[in-house]
Amino acid sequence: MSMTDLTGPRHGAAVSIRNLSKTFEGTPALSGINLEIPTGEILVLLGPSGCGKTTLLRLIAGLATSDAPDMIRFDGEDVTAVPIERRGVGMVFQSYALFPNMSVAENVGYGLKIRNMPRAERDAETRRLMDSVGIGELANRRISRVSGGQRQLHRPRACARHQAAHPAARRAPAALDAVLRERLRIEIGELLRRFGTTAVYVTHDQAEAMAIGDRIAVMDKGRVAQLGTPRDIYCRPATPFVARFVGTMNRLDARVRNGMLTAGAGDTGLALPFAGPDRDTAIWFRPEAIRPATGDGHVRARVLSSTFLARASASSWRWSRARPSRSTSQSSACSRPANWLPSTSTPPISSNFLPGPDLMLIAQISDPHIRPRGQLAYGVSETNLDLEHAVHALLRLEPRPDCLLVTGDLTDCGLEAEYAIAAELLGRLPFPVFCIPGNHDRREPFRAAFAAGGYLPAAGTLDYCVDRGGLRIIGLDSVVAGQSHGELSAASPAFLEDRLEDARETPTPVMLHHPPFDSGIGHMDRNSLLTGRAELEAIIAAHPRVERVLCGHIHRPIQRRFGGTICQWRPR
Repeated sequence: MSMTDLTGPRHGAAVSIRNLSKTFEGTPALSGINLEIPTGEILVLLGPSGCGKTTLLRLIAGLATSDAPDMIRFDGEDVTAVPIERRGVGMVFQSYALFPNMSVAENVGYGLKIRNMPRAERDAETRRLMDSVGIGELANRRISRVSGGQRQLHRPRACARHQAAHPAARRAPAALDAVLRERLRIEIGELLRRFGTTAVYVTHDQAEAMAIGDRIAVMDKGRVAQLGTPRDIYCRPATPFVARFVGTMNRLDARVRNGMLTAGAGDTGLALPFAGPDRDTAIWFRPEAIRPATGDGHVRARVLSSTFLARASASSWRWSRARPSRSTSQSSACSRPANWLPSTSTPPISSNFLPGPDLMLIAQISDPHIRPRGQLAYGVSETNLDLEHAVHALLRLEPRPDCLLVTGDLTDCGLEAEYAIAAELLGRLPFPVFCIPGNHDRREPFRAAFAAGGYLPAAGTLDYCVDRGGLRIIGLDSVVAGQSHGELSAASPAFLEDRLEDARETPTPVMLHHPPFDSGIGHMDRNSLLTGRAELEAIIAAHPRVERVLCGHIHRPIQRRFGGTICQWRPR
């Protein structure tokens, strides 16, 4: 095959691996690996030493060759025989791998230098990057004068940005204290998601895998034992190996006889109705599934040790003659009980709360500020990639939302090309999307881009009302052409009141772009909803079934306060 050069501009390639195998001197290291890594996903390879994680990482990066050709593809293009320097993959090693004769800034900008970026442009981009991740003050410091922890903290940031157009391969950091390691987990995940990088991350640390990965591939003896989201891996392990390796798992030997599941004997035993053939089996359960209990129908156990962990206590206990097991509980005191009675009322492996018939899940996105590819909003962020990542995250939510509300500023300049990008990305979602314009939007191209949704009025302001799953959603148009502040039209308060009166008993969220309240941020309050606020407050006060008012516009302060919240449960 020809040696294709893949080092041109790319924005997070999709990676496809088919039946990948690797042997070393006749000993198999990988056997039949099949993986599909979508654009922008962070896949964590998790497993014990010697399971094949690093071998798979090196094959993806191009540092090793597989046993057979045509196994690895980037965006559908076979790269199996393409060397690493032409593959466009950023590889961050477990060791520091920094140039000791260079400054921090020179290390950060090295990737741009070898791509022949002009000096002035390279210096400006390096400075912007370093400032954006908070290491600008170290720009002129020699690597020899930077601590080991700082080297680990700074190297991933540089790689995340300068390889943002390519897949990134990374080994977990080594030799960091607990505080720095926790900080690094958060920052690595944030950076990779911000830049839309497709990343493969190798670790044997379960907490690190859970914190960083969109999905986790748990590896065992050269094979993928289970592939899934962190929640799936933890709550629904596919094999005993996965259950034991990811988190702590307890096991009690049991048996099924004549429709009863029993463990132990006499007053220390457990007996529960259980359908199925007679057989010897086991009960597997997480430590947090154990609850102290009294009365009959529980397993009696004696505490062997108890460790105070601030917000929780970890205990080791022994039931009858079985092996020691472990439990965790919320700390309410420093003393420990003489006996623990693990309750069987909690499922051995329980999933988080799932929606029922009286609940619905609503997701909210605000202020995407979409610009064409390659252009930065506010000179900081390539926002089409940010929205693409948000859509990708919504597609991975389990359960999926019932609908998405977008509270304004879909575009940065109100251009048709920007609306086309927004409509295409949001159109990938398999559930309804309802949008309201912001001060950066223009009504007519906005209306045209989302006409297929059928909820926007054909003329005039973009006030609308839709009913979804027993919920009434009302959107109000607060746009003033050419201005940052918002105003409700003379007809909007009456529209809102009429729609609320039509269904007084129906839970209703109201959404508009400009906040109808003072945030305490001077320049934002001067640009919030200036007219129509009093009427809006009075109408909402008279209708207690208004669940909440959803807004956008405040940008960074909202992101700082609520950046970790993707969606909330609301009554259906």
